[in-house]
Amino acid sequence: MFGRIPQTEFDLQFPVLGIPVRVHPLFWLMGAIMGYSPFWAQQMGVNVLAVVCLWWMVIFTSILVHELGHAVVAEFFGWRSNIVLYHFGGLAYYDAFRGNTPWKSIAVSIAGPVAGFILAGLVYAFEYVADINGWFADSVVFKYLILQLSFVNIVWGLVNLLPVYPLDGGQICREVLVLLKTRNPPLLSNKIGMVVGGIFGLIALNAGHTYAGLLFLFLAFNNYQATQPQNPW
Repeated sequence: MFGRIPQTEFDLQFPVLGIPVRVHPLFWLMGAIMGYSPFWAQQMGVNVLAVVCLWWMVIFTSILVHELGHAVVAEFFGWRSNIVLYHFGGLAYYDAFRGNTPWKSIAVSIAGPVAGFILAGLVYAFEYVADINGWFADSVVFKYLILQLSFVNIVWGLVNLLPVYPLDGGQICREVLVLLKTRNPPLLSNKIGMVVGGIFGLIALNAGHTYAGLLFLFLAFNNYQATQPQNPW
């Protein structure tokens, strides 16, 4: 999301569907911070490390599926891609070196959230079958996994579609502005991202969602900076 991520000797690397995947150590560190929950540890009757491991499972699966959505569509268009899981999220890199159009870029951008929505649908379908058959009826762990997988793939997916660059929604917004033949689509998309990011960030902070609020205020500031004339000195 924020440019090329440098490699480290501690990176985990493997292919999925022929697409190279790299997991940066900060992905696990920040995931541990987010997943730390004495409340769920008490509910499950386990220590917090077990809860962190469950959260790692949730975000690893969800974010990988999201980025695979981007990468698979890019590969379909003939653009070699690779995936990096980093910090609180992930990135799908691809080189659209031939045949790129705004419609293709939109398809690649929207494929990530759509992949997450499909995963959420499969999770709900499995929960329905499990309820009918009485599987995991008293399992707090199962309840936790269903709740968190649903939240990450639906709520995070919807938030990611806000027109705030460089989120997927911001990239879609930029390509739509190209299709509409507006003057200077990148500049206009940054102005939209500045306003939407600022408003959403303040709303999130007011609602007590500190991380989301600070993240969107940071994105709003980045979009604001992108609208300012570059100083040649």
